[in-house]
Amino acid sequence: MAGSTVRGFGRVAIGTRLGGGAAAAGFFDAWTGLTFAGTRDGDVVLSCAARMPAHRAMNKLIDAFLKTDADTLLTIDDDHVFRPDTLERLRSRPESWGYDVLGALYLVRGVQPARPCILRYADDCEARDFRTGDVTYTWPESWPPGDIIECDACGFGFTLIRRRVFEAIPAPWTWYPSASDTASEDVTLWADARRAGFRIAVDTAVTVVHVVGDAIAEPGPLYEQAVAKRAHTIIYESEAQNGRKRGPRRRR
Repeated sequence: MAGSTVRGFGRVAIGTRLGGGAAAAGFFDAWTGLTFAGTRDGDVVLSCAARMPAHRAMNKLIDAFLKTDADTLLTIDDDHVFRPDTLERLRSRPESWGYDVLGALYLVRGVQPARPCILRYADDCEARDFRTGDVTYTWPESWPPGDIIECDACGFGFTLIRRRVFEAIPAPWTWYPSASDTASEDVTLWADARRAGFRIAVDTAVTVVHVVGDAIAEPGPLYEQAVAKRAHTIIYESEAQNGRKRGPRRRR
């Protein structure tokens, strides 16, 4: 696709889905920190989309975003936890500015062994359009830490999507495909975006935590420990890397 004249990702609109209509305390703390301390002048915060199916909530956020003058939509789901500077880190890396979709790194929920939400078309994938067949994906077994990895799909957990993606794809932008038994609403948008020539990537230097059952885990070697404990915890891998001896920190 043609390059944008906007420097970086420009002005960002924050769009949040609340699956159950009410946020858990950990998510509320993270969201409050981001919206109060992690935005730039010109960014906007959209009204949350709550108490509706996931695809309808995302379509509502996209429609609201297109009515603003923001350049990029940041999608956030309420089963993720992040730091106040996560958006700034995701939007500030010049190497990522050539992508149309850029996600933070997190793990796919309910998949063992742990897999990153970095999806590529499988070698035997025959369809590239959920309207004509079931698009199948694979996960990388490993990834270079800190790299920006181009892919065919990611998630909506904490993801920047440029305005031009939605302007090029007719509404509804997300939907559940009848031809698939396993696909979620996010991959339908990515399949359409890839067919339209847009580029998708995940910045592995920027991680967020994804709720896994009763536990919250962050990509890295502590993931299995967090799942095994089944505790209501937040794992900050950087604490372990910095030599701190304490275990997982309990949410307050």
